[in-house]
Formats: sequence, C-alpha cells, structure tokens
Amino acid sequence: MKVHLFGATSSPSCAAFCLCTVAKDFGAEFEPVVASTVERSFYVDDLLASVSDAENAKILINGLGSICLKLGSTKRNGHLIVLMFCSICHRMNCPIHVGRTVSVIGVQWNVCEDQFCFLVKPPMKPCMCRGLLSTANFLFDPLGFVAPVVLKARCIHHSLCQQEIEWNEPMPERELRKWEMWLASLSQLQHVAIPRCLGLSSCGDMQRCQFHYFADVSITAYGVVCFLHSVDNKNNIVCSFIMSKSHLAPLDEVSVSSLELMAAVLAIKLEMMVKYSGPILRSFF
Repeated sequence: MKVHLFGATSSPSCAAFCLCTVAKDFGAEFEPVVASTVERSFYVDDLLASVSDAENAKILINGLGSICLKLGSTKRNGHLIVLMFCSICHRMNCPIHVGRTVSVIGVQWNVCEDQFCFLVKPPMKPCMCRGLLSTANFLFDPLGFVAPVVLKARCIHHSLCQQEIEWNEPMPERELRKWEMWLASLSQLQHVAIPRCLGLSSCGDMQRCQFHYFADVSITAYGVVCFLHSVDNKNNIVCSFIMSKSHLAPLDEVSVSSLELMAAVLAIKLEMMVKYSGPILRSFF
C-alpha cells in the first residue's frame, strides 16, 4: 500500500505509525535529534519543535526535510519548521519575515515575542444552555493556560444542570447576569501572554530542574497545575508554567475530603502526561 485516504477515522493513527516507522528505519542515517523529533514532536501531520540555537536548527531542518522525503511527504510541514527557525533567529537578533501571530495546532503563537497568546472573538449564541456550552468550548486551551476563565463558564452550566434547566430553555436571571459578566471579561484575555521557552539559556547551565505540582479544591471544582522549577549555576531561579487541569465537582454532593482525593488522582495523571511528553525529572507534590 503506497497511499492512504486522508480524512478517514484511522488517518491520525496511520500517520503516527508511518512517522514512527520512518524514524525507526532511517533514523540512524541522521543526527539523533532528527529521529527523536519525528517520533515525539508531530501531531498528525503538523510539526512543532524547538532547539537552543540556530546551528542546531539548521541541522534539524535539513534532517527533517530529508527524512520526510523517505516518507514521501514534501508539502505539509515546511511552514512550521520555518516558524521554528524564525523564532530562533529573533532571539539571536537575526532578521525575520513572518506574520506577528500565527496559529500552531489551534493555539495562537506570537512569533516575534515568542509567546502564546489569545485572540478571543466568541460567537454570538442564544442565552440558553446549549449556547453557553458552545461559547465556552470555543476557547481552545489544551494546556490549561486560562483554565480559571473556562471554569467559570462551566460552573454556570453546572448550576443550570442542578436546576434541571432544559437544553433550549432560557437561563434564569441570576445565571444570565453571571454569563453576561463572563462574556464581557473575555476581552481581557488579549493581555495574557505565556512565554513558550522554558529554559534558562541566557542565565547559564542548569544546576537543577524539577516538576512542582499543586492541587487544590473547592466545593464546586478541583484542579492541578504543574510548574517547571529551574536553577542554574548562578543560582538564578525560574518557574515556568507547564500545564493545568481542572474538573467540576460531581452533581451529587460529596465531601471536601473526597474532592481532595480526586485532585490527588488528577495530579498523578497530569504527572504521567508531563513525563511522557518531556524529560524525566524529579516531581514534587
């Protein structure tokens, strides 16, 4: 079989299998970072990778172009590779020619500042339960950058479910006021910027890197956040946001102790996800 139908249910799995197979079969012909990037940095047919300097970027770009030719891919991934290289060039004061903000796997990336950001223009939906969910899900936030903001909308929906409000039934006055305030607050997200780079390359070599996990609960929700705590040889300390997860409390009333156990389980699951995706570092809870 030389080709595969694009858009089928099995396409993402087939694409991942082909990429891993190419990395395994031809990875020895290239630098180790090339095969590692193919195995770990692709999402279906999109690639987002990062290196510390321009020289390593050139090696990676050339290697990725060559190894993708083994797969027969010549079109799809060049754009993001160029963006990766442009970001590095900016930090090294090299001229770049690329749009200020681009979408990378659904997340907005300010290439010039090398930061993740949010450009929020929520769709106009009816003030009903279905409209609330549609608008809340419009905020694509896989890493939980603005989880507290999204959680407020989910709490309103939680309240509507407790009151057994129907799908197409107008919201009660109390929830409607909360909903309107939440919509008005979304414009403030344009001021949120999360640095993409987690390293301390400008401060010297790393002395210690650790993952720190914090979990907390309330009567309505519980959540976990992970930070990378880094210390270099000059004792400069940087705490970088990695990701967060949050869940609503069950509709049936449960004790705070039970919610604390749920938060602890969520913290362990988040640790497994972070360690699978990145370097194996010591974790603290």
